[in-house]
Amino acid sequence: MKTTRRDFMIGAGLLGSALMLGSNPLAASNGAAETAASAPAAVKPTLKGKLFAFGLGGKKFPGNENKEKKTTSILTTFDLESREMKQTSLNMGEGHAAMGAGDNRILCVSHHKPVSMMVDKDHKVIATFTAPEGYLYGGHGLVFPERNQFILPMRASKPHTAADTGRFEVYDLTSLKKLDMIDSGGIQPHEIHKIPNNPAELAVTHYGDIADRRKPLEFNVIDTKLTILDSQTYKPKRHYDQNEFNAMSTHMRVSKDGWAYIVLTQYVTFEKPENLKPGEEADKIALAEMERIFKQKWDYAVPSIALQEKHLAVGLPFLRINTQTGERQVIYLGNKHHMRSQSVAYNTAMNTAIGLYYHSDNLVLHTPGKDAEIVTNDQLKLSGIRGVAEIPGTTCIAVCGTYYDVAVMDLKTREVLAQFKSSNYDSTHLYHDADLA
Repeated sequence: MKTTRRDFMIGAGLLGSALMLGSNPLAASNGAAETAASAPAAVKPTLKGKLFAFGLGGKKFPGNENKEKKTTSILTTFDLESREMKQTSLNMGEGHAAMGAGDNRILCVSHHKPVSMMVDKDHKVIATFTAPEGYLYGGHGLVFPERNQFILPMRASKPHTAADTGRFEVYDLTSLKKLDMIDSGGIQPHEIHKIPNNPAELAVTHYGDIADRRKPLEFNVIDTKLTILDSQTYKPKRHYDQNEFNAMSTHMRVSKDGWAYIVLTQYVTFEKPENLKPGEEADKIALAEMERIFKQKWDYAVPSIALQEKHLAVGLPFLRINTQTGERQVIYLGNKHHMRSQSVAYNTAMNTAIGLYYHSDNLVLHTPGKDAEIVTNDQLKLSGIRGVAEIPGTTCIAVCGTYYDVAVMDLKTREVLAQFKSSNYDSTHLYHDADLA
């Protein structure tokens, strides 16, 4: 069933600015499948190139025990052909994404921190980038070889209103010198990508949350959106507002037909123990608040990770948005499968988008014209999955566990073709680079 923005709003309804999911008809109409099996391919895909994981838990790395928390990050390169891996501690906090930058270089971007880096294939530092006063790096970057440039999104250090917009730092890809700084047009720009078959435009997500808390929610979202940029000037051309979900628009990829797949994030925080009355339980209060605000009925056990982290991830849909018109399809298989999104990938060969849900420990797969499907952590032979990346030119994706291991799965057969046994040090994303020698 094709679900447009209007279809969803009629079927789900709204309460104020909050999303009302309730007994959402989308859960049934998308027909989730726990397993999917196609006939095995006669010839298995050839795996080449490198994968990059970037762990923010650098203090746990051997030799870093005496360093301050959030001052080191662990870069890991996985060689898909040789199955070898290389791991290095970098002196930058909150490592979030590491991506190939050409000429055997890797761009390493921090999240909510003022330092990012460019390193060579051996993880030696080539250059350090420091955000200007009042700004912090936003977690991802865009390498733009066609213009010999790369872009680092930044957020205002303490945004309080919609006027506290982020910035794009523009760098020369050869000299690594900063060329410009441009207003992003929104609060906290996060993930930026090219739009396939549309060289005139780029797409970027804006978190849209401010520093002022609005309990019991973790994120006070006032202006979350998908923004389309001019690829020559990097200035905003149009915005597609997503505020009715009451959650941050975070990670995104754009399909070959120009639809952006976006995941959303929001938590209901647990009440502190000292604020509880006799007989009250923090997780039950959080559940009641989530059901009140988002009209979601919880029908299974609260995940252990929610109890550990003291906040409950709201089940939020996987969005598919037309970058030219703003038309929107909502993909939702029930809150069990949509808790705490982290990463999005898109496999061109399969024309399939992959949304990763960390607290659900599963992937949600969507191919236009087909029902959405689930791939579980057990199918991937992983636990606590966090990052996912396409392996271009194949029907495969790579997925990393937050703390341990990486798996490569063929989406066509759902067979795990390769595994790396690794410590990932709280890695949040995975990138593939076909060109690193």
